[in-house]
Amino acid sequence: MTSTASIPAPPIEGGILGTNDVATVLGEIRTNYGKLVRAGRIHGLMICDADARVLATDPLFDQKISTWDLAALAAAAYGVAKQARLFFDALGAKELERGSLVFDGLQLFIAQAGSISGEKAKSKEILLVTLADKDANFGLIILQMRKYAPRVQKAICNAAMRQNLDIPERELHTMIETAKSGGLFKKTM
Repeated sequence: MTSTASIPAPPIEGGILGTNDVATVLGEIRTNYGKLVRAGRIHGLMICDADARVLATDPLFDQKISTWDLAALAAAAYGVAKQARLFFDALGAKELERGSLVFDGLQLFIAQAGSISGEKAKSKEILLVTLADKDANFGLIILQMRKYAPRVQKAICNAAMRQNLDIPERELHTMIETAKSGGLFKKTM
């Protein structure tokens, strides 16, 4: 009779998206949140632009979550909020500070981390996106997002990923198709 032991799988790395300076900052947000609060699980932290281009994920981003779908949802929610600004301008509120969607068991937080000027002189809004479970501390996540937003913006300005903001739509479409087929950001099981 032979006995076998199972070794737990290591955490899924964020692939290409989880190995840059911005991903390191996102990892710090996750780590510091865990040190401050023992309740609530963060499933993923992501940086994307308002056009849903994913720039970085935290190194422990949950493999079950589609980064592209989450970025599209965050960008759409941010776009709706920008349109709502017309209504809120009349009431004296000038800028969107943050947005959140709460579903049974999950919370999605979206905050603007700043804006970056592209090479083509078109400014891109950068979004900090957090997906957490229902027990996550909403207030602390918002405080963490505010605290780290300037560092995220600075890391993007210093990083080569700034070029990703100027990728033409045709090339972006090719990248997404490659990613969906498992070629570019292949996840291990």
